[in-house]
Amino acid sequence: MKYLLDTNVWIVYFSSRDAQLRARLDAGFDADELATCTVVIAELLYSALQSNQRERNVEAVDRILATQPILTFDLNAAKAYATIRDAAARRGAPTDPMDLLIAAIAVANDLVVVTHNLKHFNPLPGVRAESWQTN
Repeated sequence: MKYLLDTNVWIVYFSSRDAQLRARLDAGFDADELATCTVVIAELLYSALQSNQRERNVEAVDRILATQPILTFDLNAAKAYATIRDAAARRGAPTDPMDLLIAAIAVANDLVVVTHNLKHFNPLPGVRAESWQTN
């Protein structure tokens, strides 16, 4: 795997707001190049349950579960989290708790975070992030 998809990438994908992103995710990668993680799934499920179209949105998250490798927050991620959070705190970098968890999973698995919120990940030491947003 090479890339860990952030929550906002999936939201844009399912909303069809970015046709190029959707096409890239649908056809541009081998199945083993992309992953998501339990933290992202938790955020997506929460958003689905808060929406007006609960069933449809929960089914969309279920499709991710059926097609994507799902990484967990394991011991290596916990160690990466502590290191990243400590360094970010020393630098005074902003830290969103969920983004720190996603970043730690990416670092522990040597992956690039794909996000539309580079400002959340770029200040974090050791985290590689890029945006695929085209509009």
